Amino acid sequence: MLSTTFVSEFQQLLLQWQLQCGRHDLPWQQTRDPYAILVSELMLQQTQVATVIPYFQRWMQAFPDVQTLAAAADDQVMALWQGLGYYARARNLQKAARYLADLPQWPDTYEKWLAVPGVGPYTAGAIMSFAFDGYGPIVDGNVRRFYSRCFGLDAPVGSSALDKALWQYARLLTPPQSRSFSQALLDMGATLCKAKNPQCEICPVAKFCVALEQQRVTQLPTAKVKKAIPTKLGHFLWLQQDDCIWLTKRADSGIWSSLWCLPEFELTAAATEVGFSATELTAMQRQLAQGAPSLAADVVQEVSASYRSTLLHGRFSHQFSHYKLDAYIWQRSNATSTDALVLPKHGQWVKRSELEQYGLPAPIKQYLIQQ
Repeated sequence: MLSTTFVSEFQQLLLQWQLQCGRHDLPWQQTRDPYAILVSELMLQQTQVATVIPYFQRWMQAFPDVQTLAAAADDQVMALWQGLGYYARARNLQKAARYLADLPQWPDTYEKWLAVPGVGPYTAGAIMSFAFDGYGPIVDGNVRRFYSRCFGLDAPVGSSALDKALWQYARLLTPPQSRSFSQALLDMGATLCKAKNPQCEICPVAKFCVALEQQRVTQLPTAKVKKAIPTKLGHFLWLQQDDCIWLTKRADSGIWSSLWCLPEFELTAAATEVGFSATELTAMQRQLAQGAPSLAADVVQEVSASYRSTLLHGRFSHQFSHYKLDAYIWQRSNATSTDALVLPKHGQWVKRSELEQYGLPAPIKQYLIQQ
């Protein structure tokens, strides 16, 4: 596919550029600790560098090595990850730490890193590159954009055809000692070959770029067909006792898995299990059918001994990658004392002053803070 001469020149041009113009001061570039590299790479997945830096620094202070992370409580892990999103990354990171903590030594090949739970092809390549300066091919969003343009790859983003082609180029172009080369690829996508306003005039490999030659830089990589984002309703329960909020821990799979949250329920007869009467359910359905009255009207209604008489406590919206959540927070109109509460299972009272110690979904945490 590529001649030896081409590969050698391509590598040298990128290496020279990275040495002179690349990034050299990121926190995870100051270490060759495989664990620190693992943490940074999982945090950087689908998250911008500027966002990751403070999280990385706090994480390394709390969990400086795999043994510390392996022994940490799940709630402590999730609390530190809170706000980064894509929480499966935090769970995968702890799974990897527990696996690595039992090994006599670090994996020292790309294939051995692929065997670590939670470590995929990109992360394995990144660790081999940045921690060991070994052979570690990588393909992330930046590399995908750079290679798609450079080699004129037309297949849509997310397609198996594009992924196959990208990894073929990655394996062919990556040198046996790949730390500087891999960093050059990431820096190219982050600083020159950007999605918007790429700086082709100063690109070190512009002469090889098919997209530039064909004037298709803005067209590649080919965007995948956008699908309409559906809206889903979510229903949550508000229970308050003095300065405490009742939170439940979600299951270890699905959205917001293993995080603490307001109890979620289906708006059906099953909601009676968390204390709503049939009359209340009918009222809730009526409010939804009418588009739900504005919160401004709700919050000024009569306040009972412990709770507002209105059923609708509040609302918020949150955009996930595949759908939009329209969330309704309800409270019981017939609960006039804590003795009358039917508490959902798998939960506990949490003081507002201690919320920071719990891993909470960002929109739930924001809602709680605003109340």
